[in-house]
Amino acid sequence: MSQEPTSQLSVNVALCVHGDAFDRLGHALRYLAVGLIDQAIRTRIISSDNRLSSLSLGPIHPIIHEPITWPFSNRRIKQAVELLANDPPTVVHALSSASYELAIKMAKTYDADLILQVGSTQDCDYVSQVPESDVGAYFALTQPLAKILQEQLRIPANKIIFAPPGVYTSRTASPLVNPEQTTTLLCTAPFNSTGGVDILLQAVDTLRKRGRAVLAFLVGEGRDEPALRKLVRDRGLNSMVAFAQPVGNIASLMSGADVYVMPNAPTAVSMDGLLAMGAGLVTVTFPSAIDDAYVDDETAMICDAPTVTSLTETLERIITNTESAREIAAAGQAYVKEYHSVSTMAELAASVYRKLNMAHATLPFQGS
Repeated sequence: MSQEPTSQLSVNVALCVHGDAFDRLGHALRYLAVGLIDQAIRTRIISSDNRLSSLSLGPIHPIIHEPITWPFSNRRIKQAVELLANDPPTVVHALSSASYELAIKMAKTYDADLILQVGSTQDCDYVSQVPESDVGAYFALTQPLAKILQEQLRIPANKIIFAPPGVYTSRTASPLVNPEQTTTLLCTAPFNSTGGVDILLQAVDTLRKRGRAVLAFLVGEGRDEPALRKLVRDRGLNSMVAFAQPVGNIASLMSGADVYVMPNAPTAVSMDGLLAMGAGLVTVTFPSAIDDAYVDDETAMICDAPTVTSLTETLERIITNTESAREIAAAGQAYVKEYHSVSTMAELAASVYRKLNMAHATLPFQGS
């Protein structure tokens, strides 16, 4: 008896990317797209974000649709779904909750398997509103998020896939090697009320008053930028703080920094911290209930609390004990290399796509 797969086994994936997924996960998305090419997975990426054009990679087909905004949401979703009518997907993968509604409609329209990626507390809130029976798999970007899905949202364990985002590691930075040089801080947090940049600026001011000179490069944008610039002027920090717009590859900026600072308590997985660890920077952050990549004094340095005092003390500890800080940076880089592999990310996604697709395939049997 012989068994031959038919075209029904062909995996045809639609990746839905909207909202802040490009901001937080843009690097991983590009790596995933390239990895899926290597895995011979037919892939289209659908979004209303113009940054999608940068992901036109060989067989990867970007599809841009009109923004899904009220009061045209239903009509825009229907139009976006119809863009795939000539070549319906067999798997629909939503990368954040901003894509869930479109992805659900698309999966139902084309009888495709649905994957919801969970990378933030907001994603968890939206997942709780989606019937579990409609979802083929959940990609949890961290173990704490996987735990929330299983224990709080009662998602069956066999549907939860631990899928950490992948990044490349390279020794582009050699932090704190020259004691004569001023310690350079890099921050890419948004300039808004949740970014925590004001806390970092106050910490820089406190360090200056203690005789600890640092240089802080703030790469970002947001409605609070005028207030932050005023804070810099009022505190006399103009010579110690530089603002820049987030253009190009953020990874290229890390080669000139010593310390990467996330001055807030993360509620969503962001690639910038992983990129910093992968580049060999000393990474500083506040305690997070959803991200397990940052382990205090092992892979990163975690402040005791999201306060100016705690951040100041942590930064001062780095400045006064550079050898220990460099060891933590090296351990963080090793951690990213082992647990956030780009190839593993793509292989895992491809294997789940194939598994879901196989469950619905009809195999012809030829016997004698």
